[in-house]
Amino acid sequence: MKLVPARREDLPLLPSIALRSKSHWDYPQDFLDKCKIFFEAEYTEEY
Repeated sequence: MKLVPARREDLPLLPSIALRSKSHWDYPQDFLDKCKIFFEAEYTEEY
């Protein structure tokens, strides 16, 4: 696996990647539901 910095065109994908990565670690669904608002926030280049 090769990690590369995110590019501007990758920004729309980042929230779903973040949520899927949390889901992988068996966090309870109620916790994931509470975190979802942070993952749905708009990512910007400054972030």
